[in-house]
Amino acid sequence: MYAFEETPKQFRICSNCGRPMPRSATGDLCSSCKDAMLYREVKEYLLHHEVTELELAEHFNIPLQQVRSWISDGRIDYKPRS
Repeated sequence: MYAFEETPKQFRICSNCGRPMPRSATGDLCSSCKDAMLYREVKEYLLHHEVTELELAEHFNIPLQQVRSWISDGRIDYKPRS
């Protein structure tokens, strides 16, 4: 009788959407779910705070270019300070 060695899985499953993700990924969410969650948090934050692009990027520790991309895509409303 042969003993077959089971090969380790090369991926994990996202706890939110069930998509496969690399075993090396950090956390329980895939990058798409992490991005969607971050976007929702940013939208919610903007409902209650009047901040600049830079302050928003610093608060969420995200690149300023990401904030500007959401603004130019029309995904978030931004009112520059007067």
